[in-house]
Amino acid sequence: DEIEEYDFGLRLKDSKSKKLSQTELAKKIGVTKSTIYRYESNTLSPSLDKAILLAQILDTTLDYLAGLDKI
Repeated sequence: DEIEEYDFGLRLKDSKSKKLSQTELAKKIGVTKSTIYRYESNTLSPSLDKAILLAQILDTTLDYLAGLDKI
């Protein structure tokens, strides 16, 4: 599934879907499940430290999550 434009929420869901639930991911980065939901729905952006943790846990890159991989 190619994501055509930058959408942090879609990229996060795409990376997470095969590995962890919202609850599991929230526990790993020290936030609530509702925070993960808000990241996925683009109503909240993670801080840089949380974005780094997300990339590490999901075995992806910040460039991918931030939409820089197309530049």
